[in-house]
Amino acid sequence: MVSQAVITFKDTLIPPSNAILRNNYISAKHSSHAVLGLIKQIQFLKYKFNEEDGKQKLAIILSILEPAIVNDENATIGIHLELIELLQDFILFALEEYTNNAQAPPKSTESSSTSNSAPLYLKLTVRCLTSCLRLELGVNRYAKQPQNISDLMKLADKLNDEEAIANSCKCIRISLRDEKVREECR
Repeated sequence: MVSQAVITFKDTLIPPSNAILRNNYISAKHSSHAVLGLIKQIQFLKYKFNEEDGKQKLAIILSILEPAIVNDENATIGIHLELIELLQDFILFALEEYTNNAQAPPKSTESSSTSNSAPLYLKLTVRCLTSCLRLELGVNRYAKQPQNISDLMKLADKLNDEEAIANSCKCIRISLRDEKVREECR
């Protein structure tokens, strides 16, 4: 039911085929606190990450958060609530799992269409990070720690999933577009 609600939300408010409606959603001003509630739940799941259903719950919450932070105001709220740092923590957890499992994909209770597919929570984590990096505030926050870029590069190197690799590369490219950031990463 959650997946269907998210799909309906995306199709209605941010359809790729209707640029005007999509841009109106992106720039809409509001007083919603939904992102705050979602981030609190994600923070809680950080401590439940290794439990049997922790990754599934994380994937559900991130699937709800992802279309919400397409809106600039929601993304800004998320960035101020340290969403980027929280997403980076999950990237580090995944990198640790890949490393501990001798470069095998992290074990996941989620179903995947192929054995090379990244777990859904990881795909959504990188998608959410990409949304945050659309804003200069997000880039500055993320690139403030050059290790973030290095860790994402290491994870992308271990992935076999095209979408997750592409979004990881996009995050790296966006982060490195600033000359100051490139100097800090050297």
